Amino acid sequence: MAAPTPEVYAKPVCQRCFARGYRRLHLPISRCEPGLQCEDCHEPADHLVEIPREQGTMLVDYAISQPSQNSIETVATVPSQFETDPETLERELGSTELDSILGLTVKRDSAAKKTTFLAMHLAQTSQDQYNVGFQAESGTGKTYIPDELVAYFPASEVRLIAGASPTSFFHEIGESRLLVELEKQEDLAGVFDEDELKKERVADLEYRKLLVEAEKEKRAPPRDTRRRVTFVNLANKIVVFQDMPHWILMEKLRPLLSHDRKILRYQITDRQGKGSLRTKTIVIKGYPTVVFATARSTREDQEKTRIWLLSPETTQEKIGEALELLGFRVGDRGAFQQWLEADPGRRWLRLRIHRIRETGIDDVVIKNWKGVLDRFKEKREFLSPRASRDWPRLLYMIKGFALLNCFRRERSGSSIYANQTDIDAGFSLYREIATPNELGVSPEIYDLYESVLLPLTSGGTGVDRKEIGRAYADHYHRTLNNDRLRREILPSLESAGLITQEADPDDRRQTLVWCTVSAPISSPENRGKNSAPTPLSYDLLVKALRKRGASTADSCLEMAETITGDRSQAEKLLGQLTADVVLAQAPDGLWRIVKGLEGS
Repeated sequence: MAAPTPEVYAKPVCQRCFARGYRRLHLPISRCEPGLQCEDCHEPADHLVEIPREQGTMLVDYAISQPSQNSIETVATVPSQFETDPETLERELGSTELDSILGLTVKRDSAAKKTTFLAMHLAQTSQDQYNVGFQAESGTGKTYIPDELVAYFPASEVRLIAGASPTSFFHEIGESRLLVELEKQEDLAGVFDEDELKKERVADLEYRKLLVEAEKEKRAPPRDTRRRVTFVNLANKIVVFQDMPHWILMEKLRPLLSHDRKILRYQITDRQGKGSLRTKTIVIKGYPTVVFATARSTREDQEKTRIWLLSPETTQEKIGEALELLGFRVGDRGAFQQWLEADPGRRWLRLRIHRIRETGIDDVVIKNWKGVLDRFKEKREFLSPRASRDWPRLLYMIKGFALLNCFRRERSGSSIYANQTDIDAGFSLYREIATPNELGVSPEIYDLYESVLLPLTSGGTGVDRKEIGRAYADHYHRTLNNDRLRREILPSLESAGLITQEADPDDRRQTLVWCTVSAPISSPENRGKNSAPTPLSYDLLVKALRKRGASTADSCLEMAETITGDRSQAEKLLGQLTADVVLAQAPDGLWRIVKGLEGS
């Protein structure tokens, strides 16, 4: 027997509401009569969209594809996908669907938003938090992404800090506590030695005794000389530093970011009334998830290895979608907020996070961690010391996906066990951001290196900053601040070993940039094919051949091989000299240095 044809409801919608949604399907439309209101935002309606009256179907958004025809491509969602009953709320949530839900307000930036979301989600665990740093030029949305994502988590967990010095950070979010009372609540062994704690216990007993005597004699209470400390409880918190001007605070928080100890002790000096200084004790309890946003890069490896370096996309497609969303947000704030709060996917994810928090899960176990390690080492012929920090962050990503699907994972007490789906999802996300992070540069700077610097120096030649600026403008369609290039971008690439800067042998007043693609970056089969002779070997060979004078081709090759230690590199280096017209063959058949003689 054929299924009955569903009843159709003609729903009035406005033009603006055509640009929102998730799943695409075709529905008949027609022009509506004047006077009707859009049922989504209450603006004047333009169309009537025929919606099947099937149980659980709700059309929320629309997008015009071919308005001249009688049907348009529409965007609809079936609420049963986001129902709040336990079975639907606890269903499996994959990486792609998570990306789609977060994409409501964070356009594109798939890897950045998922990495940041999982970091915030892991704040629930006892010690599996990791840290995220957004580093990119101004106006790219590095602060916007974490600001949007914290909305999915309980407000009690979130601390948004626009700016802070190390001292003000401790004072603003800390509370004064008696050391003797704090000892009863927290394990301070190793943070304070036993003599300090014993002294405070004795002082507490003496004070209480004097206080009782004062109450009996009805006189003023004695002066309290018991030691106080500033206690900063960041356990299971999400701390977002918005657009910080520098990295000084991160440098001070290194032990906290690297999970050295759960409770840390800091000694700071604080200025008193008449300019005198007094030492204060700060006790910080971890671990938090820390998200840091700044326009400035850092050359300190100690910060780079403690955080995931992320950068928002700056593609034309992403900017276009962001402008459309921004226009809706600013153009009609009331309608935007109503649309945002009514979105079923957003509501569903927020409720799911709340339910996960209620489970009390604080640990994720990866039974097959050895298999994960073998997979991690597969494509890494040589391991660097910083792998000891990169490898755990891969495990944290796996744990983040497992916690997101804790309802479907094996559980024992407050622990759950990650499965192969979580492992595959973790590796997939890790691969998207691994290359720049393992090199210690932000994705933004690494993209500039790949898209601008490598093509410019493909012939093994050095380039000056003006050439880099022109190539940058051609590729990104915007100008590059020369001061930022000189002070931040090039030093970051140089500290990563991707480039070197040398004085131009023809004009010592000018600095040339050379790409030095080191072998470990390449896969074994491509190793050496994309590496360029270093400026040092280039200069040494020029000096050596100039000193020798006229030489045969074999003699030049022998000299180059002596300098480089490799015949293929020697041939490449000689080819570079001839291409630069530094080395040329005379009519007598001998080769001579003919360029770059000035100033030597």
